[in-house]
Amino acid sequence: MYTTLPHDKINDQLSKLIKWCYNREGKIYICTSESKGFFSATEYKSYKSWTCSDLCSALSFLFDNIYVRFGENLYKQVVGIPMGTNCAPLVADLFLYTYEKEFIQNLQKQRKHDDVKCFISTSRYLDDILTIDNPVFEKYKDVIYPQELTLNKANFTDTETPFLDLNIKIVNGEIHTSVYDKRDDFGFNIVNFPWLDGDVPRLPSYGIYISQLIRTNHKGGIKMNIHLTSLQSVMSTSNEEEDYMSLEKKGTSSGETSPNWSEFENCFEKEFLRDHNMSKTAEKFLLEVFITLIKYIKGQSSRSSKVVDFHHPHQLQEIMAHCLDIDDKPRDLEQILSDCKETLKYCVKTGHPRFLNQLSTGIDVVGLAGEWLTAATNTNMFTFEVAPVFTLMEEVLIQKMINYVGWPEGEGMFSPGGAISNLYAVLMARQNRMPSTKLKGVYDLSPMKIFTSEQSHFSIRRAACLLGIGGDNVCYIPCDERGKMIPHQLEKTILETISSGAVPLMVNATCGTTVLGAYDNINDIADLCQRYNIWLHVDGAWGGSALLSRDHRHLLSGIERADSMTWNPHKMMGAPLQCSAFLIKHKDVLAASNEMKADYLFQKDKWYDVAYDTGDKSIQCGRHNDVFKLWLMWRAKGDDGFEEQINRSFSLSNQNNFQFQIEGPNVSFWFVTKEIEKLTDEAERNQQLNLLAPKLKAAMMEKGSMMVTYQPLGKLPNFFRIAISNQNLTASDLDFVMDEMERLGEDLGL
Repeated sequence: MYTTLPHDKINDQLSKLIKWCYNREGKIYICTSESKGFFSATEYKSYKSWTCSDLCSALSFLFDNIYVRFGENLYKQVVGIPMGTNCAPLVADLFLYTYEKEFIQNLQKQRKHDDVKCFISTSRYLDDILTIDNPVFEKYKDVIYPQELTLNKANFTDTETPFLDLNIKIVNGEIHTSVYDKRDDFGFNIVNFPWLDGDVPRLPSYGIYISQLIRTNHKGGIKMNIHLTSLQSVMSTSNEEEDYMSLEKKGTSSGETSPNWSEFENCFEKEFLRDHNMSKTAEKFLLEVFITLIKYIKGQSSRSSKVVDFHHPHQLQEIMAHCLDIDDKPRDLEQILSDCKETLKYCVKTGHPRFLNQLSTGIDVVGLAGEWLTAATNTNMFTFEVAPVFTLMEEVLIQKMINYVGWPEGEGMFSPGGAISNLYAVLMARQNRMPSTKLKGVYDLSPMKIFTSEQSHFSIRRAACLLGIGGDNVCYIPCDERGKMIPHQLEKTILETISSGAVPLMVNATCGTTVLGAYDNINDIADLCQRYNIWLHVDGAWGGSALLSRDHRHLLSGIERADSMTWNPHKMMGAPLQCSAFLIKHKDVLAASNEMKADYLFQKDKWYDVAYDTGDKSIQCGRHNDVFKLWLMWRAKGDDGFEEQINRSFSLSNQNNFQFQIEGPNVSFWFVTKEIEKLTDEAERNQQLNLLAPKLKAAMMEKGSMMVTYQPLGKLPNFFRIAISNQNLTASDLDFVMDEMERLGEDLGL
């Protein structure tokens, strides 16, 4: 039996069951010797007796310190159940039992009584499942176990013996396990895999061997280039009885270990309030959360880790059934910490270099620190009195961004995403042209029209729906072959609008379209807006950050002529979500549009300059602090650092031979199989490309190797798109995407 699952996943599965296995029928120890292991109520002098805490610590140490020697080099095992260890049977049993226990319980919930009876009536060991001649097992084998798990039939030879020792039965509807050492029945010695080169270091107290890589040539093996004697000196100890925790305190563990959370057992959240100051329990709890987050962040940057451990919604509900529901009674802090870890396990690693699914990718460490500080301060951005520092920071950032736009003056505010910033833009345009609508609404007024390109973001139409303008009054202007709005088509539509008696309210120019990354020609559009007295908004949510680069700001030539702009630093600038700025050239329009003068919050007789109470300019009341993380990033990078970052993204988009790259750092391509390449009929070819993309997307998600989005566009069939904003992304990662597409295609038989 072997598995290609990573160690962190295996260790997480074990943590769910170790405590469950203890304290059952008075069996509070696992006693191990050089030859066997068993559960017991008492300690045995000739055996090593493991408590729950011992076992958790030892297993964590094991998974973090498994090496193999090849010549003078050591390789670290990062996937698979470690063999050649006294606790290997226990590790494998608990790991596999997680899947089977949940599966059997699910059968019971589904009232599949016949199938449950099959499991009840058959005593078996998990690794022997394939040796059982029963169609029920064959039927469910792929359902029970993860795709990365391979169960081989027992091979009782003198060179290799896969063995486990956990027997599962259902008695009176309850799941029971019994421990049995099968090695007594074999009649020969268990032989560890003989092709190990040289001796392996050992931690004496626990009998844990630093073992070999899994038996396949898996790419998860990481070459450490550490001489064997160096590792031995780290691992050796003169005290045979010295336990793992003391080794950890000395700093001799070469890897990070999973925390022992037993001290939080039967501790509850209400204890945080026991002292006037933060309690010691709260402090320790937060430190454990912090450690968990640090491990998660470090794991995101590892290219050997999965981008996602994908499960369909119903599968994920089943997997997380033990922790997803909210109960009447509180759970202890140990469970809460476990919930945090369990949650992270199934999250998409958006900071992974091969997460290329959205415009917002990567993780900025300084921005993350800013987000943490923001959460700790937990304040609201509506008045200076509750957010004095952050209010000043927002003013600094807004002015900084306005300077890049090129307006002599202006104002703005941060909003929860580009869609809301675009909503602000439509609201400002309506207030500017028809100020009576704020109080009297749009009843009995001439229809208002908004003009935007056919490749613009859907939020423009949504804003029209929300503000009473109507989605049908959004006019979509055709684009050229490069995805840019065609100015003469825009003018034609404007003239038709005027002749119909409707009001041309706003033109939205997109700078950095979502799919192709195209930039509309602002100057040509501004000429038309000036000629026909129309509000010009620039949606630069994705592409606006090009203003930071002297090499690429020409893409937004004429931006200073716009009336308003959307700019999302959480995209190309890499700020943590969410961070969107709405900027406007004309002062006081924000207040005119939104001001409600609530005297319980925005009193005019305050003891400070109430001009800094920005909340009444917002469509929200409570407003999250999205300012500090960007301010901190800008302090850390400076203008020069952001310019270098933007230039690098554009440069990467030009390095590979992708099928089309327009202007922004977007690259798009079709994956064309040999069979599709032979097709001469365009309609049939497009149909096959439409069918192929979702198959490849499903395959990459199931494998977890990368995430790349696909979409159709107009008459173009489904194609893949990569938007480059992750600063950990390299040219070799883009090469990997192409190679992985080939591998996925081969796996699908394409």
